[in-house]
Amino acid sequence: MDSSSPMIENDELYLANSKFESYDELLKSVRNFYYAIGYALSIRDSTKDKYLKFQCDRGGSYRDRLCIGDKRKRNPDHIVGKKGIDGSWVVNAKNLSHNHEPSIDISGDPSFRRLSLDDVQSVKNMLLSGIPPRQILYSLRQRNKNLPADSRTIYTLKAKLRKEKLQNRSMKEDEDSYIWALSAFQKILENCDPSVIVTDRKLALMNAIKTVFPNTRNLLCIWHIEKNVLANCTKHFEHGDEFNNLMSSWTNVAYSITPTIFENNWAEFECLYQTKKLHLSI
Repeated sequence: MDSSSPMIENDELYLANSKFESYDELLKSVRNFYYAIGYALSIRDSTKDKYLKFQCDRGGSYRDRLCIGDKRKRNPDHIVGKKGIDGSWVVNAKNLSHNHEPSIDISGDPSFRRLSLDDVQSVKNMLLSGIPPRQILYSLRQRNKNLPADSRTIYTLKAKLRKEKLQNRSMKEDEDSYIWALSAFQKILENCDPSVIVTDRKLALMNAIKTVFPNTRNLLCIWHIEKNVLANCTKHFEHGDEFNNLMSSWTNVAYSITPTIFENNWAEFECLYQTKKLHLSI
C-alpha cells in the first residue's frame, strides 16, 4: 500500500489525535478502528502499565520452505501504544504499510471473534457455575445480537481457563492428590508396603510417600538425575572432552555398588570439580 494513499492518511490522522484513558480502552479502540477498514491486529508484545505493541495478524517473516526463491514482503509492526506521565495512553505509528489489501469481510478472522473483557468475565463466571458452552453462547447473544464470537471461542476460553487452573494449583493440592492416589494403591497392595519407590524428585510426591509409606525408601530415578546433569552442566564446559570426562566420573558415582565405593567415588568427583561446585549444585 502506498504511504500517500487516503487510508494511510486516515490512519495517521486517527493515531495522531487519539488519547486513551487506559490500556483496555486503547486496545479496544485501535482494534475496532482497524476492523472497520479491513485489518485484524494482534498483540505482539505488551506490559500492562507501560506499553502495547500491535502487529497485523498476517505479520511475521515468510519462510521459503520449498526453496523457490519466493521473497514475500514481511508485514511490519504497525502501532506502539505507550503510557504517558499523566497516566493517559497515546499511540505512535511505526510503519503503516501492509503486504496485503484490506479484507472485504473480516468476520472470518480469529481475532475478530475475541470477546470483550466484560464478556470474558461473564463466560468465566458461567463456566465456574457449570453452564454448558452452548448455553453460554446463547446467553451472550441475547445481550448482543451482533456478537462475533462462535462456539469455538467459548471452548477455547474454557480450555485456557482449565490450563491456568492446573498451572496455579498449589503444592499442597498436589500433595493431597498424591496422598489419595498412594492410599488407593496401598489398598490394592492389601497394606503390604513396598520396600522401595523410585520417583523423579517431585517434592509433593516425595512428601506424600513419607505420609502413606513411612517405612518405604524413596530413591531418585537415575535417568532423571542424568537428564538434569546434561541440562545444567553442559554449558559450563567449553570442550566436549571435558564434559565427557565429567559424565564418566559421574557414572562412577551413580553406579557405585556399595556405600564405601560411593563415598570414595564421590570424594574423587568433588576433588576433580571443586572449581565448578557452584554450577554443579543441581
